[in-house]
Amino acid sequence: MIQEEKSKKIILNTIWRVLTFSWEKDKKTLIIFSVVSTASSVVVYLQFTSFSKIINDIILIQKDNLGFTRELIVDSIVLGLTFLVPAFLNNIRNFYGTKRRTELNRHLNLWMIEEFSKLDIATVESTEYQTRLQSAQRWGVGSLNNVGDYAVSVLADIAGVITSAIILWFVFPPLVFLAVVGSFPIYIVSTKYALEIFRLYWLGTDETRIADNRKQQFYGNTSLVEVLLFNLTDKLRKEMKVVWAIFDKKIVNASKSKARGDMLSMLFYVITLFFAIGLITIKTIHGELLIGSLFLAFTTYRGFSQTVQALFYNIAQLEEQARYGERWYHLFSLPSLISSGTGGKILCLETPPVIEFRNVSFKYSESENYVLSNLSFSIQPGEKFAIVGENGAGKTTLIRLLARIHDPSEGDIFVNGVNLKSVDIKSWRNSLSVLLQDYASYNYTVREAIAISRPGEPVDDDRVKFVAELTNATDFINKLPKKYDQLLWKGFQGGVELSKGQRQRLAVARVLYRDTLLTVLDEPTAAIDAIAEEKIFESIENKMQGKTVVLISHRFSTVKNADKILVVEDGKICEFGNHKELMFKNGRYCELYSMQANRYLEVTEDTEDVVETEENLMATS
Repeated sequence: MIQEEKSKKIILNTIWRVLTFSWEKDKKTLIIFSVVSTASSVVVYLQFTSFSKIINDIILIQKDNLGFTRELIVDSIVLGLTFLVPAFLNNIRNFYGTKRRTELNRHLNLWMIEEFSKLDIATVESTEYQTRLQSAQRWGVGSLNNVGDYAVSVLADIAGVITSAIILWFVFPPLVFLAVVGSFPIYIVSTKYALEIFRLYWLGTDETRIADNRKQQFYGNTSLVEVLLFNLTDKLRKEMKVVWAIFDKKIVNASKSKARGDMLSMLFYVITLFFAIGLITIKTIHGELLIGSLFLAFTTYRGFSQTVQALFYNIAQLEEQARYGERWYHLFSLPSLISSGTGGKILCLETPPVIEFRNVSFKYSESENYVLSNLSFSIQPGEKFAIVGENGAGKTTLIRLLARIHDPSEGDIFVNGVNLKSVDIKSWRNSLSVLLQDYASYNYTVREAIAISRPGEPVDDDRVKFVAELTNATDFINKLPKKYDQLLWKGFQGGVELSKGQRQRLAVARVLYRDTLLTVLDEPTAAIDAIAEEKIFESIENKMQGKTVVLISHRFSTVKNADKILVVEDGKICEFGNHKELMFKNGRYCELYSMQANRYLEVTEDTEDVVETEENLMATS
């Protein structure tokens, strides 16, 4: 019972929030739409009263052998208007209904974008966020828009119920009671069914997420190519079929229950209708009602019952849409895992800062195992600082802490002696340029895709070309049909699709265009060949003097010129120093460096052997 009351409170709160939002964005449209909808619901009952009066007028004329009376003419004109006015009102209602939905849809999408931007990255990457997002996305923004529609429909139905109830009361008061009682079961059935379906979709999220995940493999170009190459269709289809079959069976069972409920409620309604017809027929036979009043009683009773049923149905639908719409508010109510630093210290850095990790350890909230353990080191201003280690060593997690995507579980990070947790997060990120392994690709022109890292500023063409040269991207940019004005969007006519290596060069260029005091690059050349990589790092080393660069790379040849190299293994500092110092130690770094160097030597020797063999064969022939 307590849970049900809580659910009702949440539903009412959601309805109130949506209507308040709609009111704030466009009062005029909401008022006109509500008023016209209400008037449309009421005016239909004027048809019943007008026509019933015409019937009574005709009976009196026949009885007294009168001609056309003034009352008959007036009632006929009123009847004609009752058909004309609804058509006029419906046109207005449709126009403002479309206008309201269109504009509210735009405002809701903009509101969602704003709310998404308030989330911190750690929260976005959490399992709880992904679960809530999946639930909200199932119905989209339409559920919130539907709340407004059904709320207005409920208002119009209430007006219709009140109007018809007044008419029935004056004709025969017991009809009001019979109409309400006969229509009430529809509300119970609709509410019960809507709640059951909602629970199925909400509680069945994990089941449907599996199917949706498998289905998405057929939507992306890259994933679909692999599906076809590996012949994965049967496997994925089978998994989706099993999950959907289980889920669909639950929906079908719920639909059967609703069908049985609808039949019982309809049977009950017909019984009350027969009883009402019997009562007004008896009163008419006894002369207590005129024929026109009998017609009015019957049509109004039917209209009242239908309006009451529509009211109950729309209330049930309003509750259902509010439940779905509340998923968005539920999503955006997630508490931040990283403090936004409100009231924190604003960094106004003119030179690269001193960064110090003091006894930093970290573990994800979903895990009990530490990814990083008791790390202590410093990065001096203007250093080229490299982080190396095998996969899973904790390198990426380390720079995510530096970018304050996460906060340390233990220990602290200091910037110029100030604890990073006390620094305003926005001002800190304004001092950073970060390229993570999973970078975004933007569907703009080449120029815009590079300059987007400094939003709100006019594009600096000289800087765009400068960073393109730094990253060796000019090689392919100048070959594009429109060069820097080339649209990078295969979905549009004239657009092109870049290779993975080309996209990565643009991503590095975008980070360098940002031109901050501290640049962090996580495997920035993983998809780039060794020759191009060498040129890029040589450019970075020569052109970014005086600025701090933190680099993660698996290729040891690219980090040997760094001022400091941090070797991480199993989340701990294994070794620390420059290339010469670490090679002299003959430790883990020397082992990994030599191992990689030997592989390059083997490849080179194999290539030379192939060339020599080909030359011998040619000489023999």
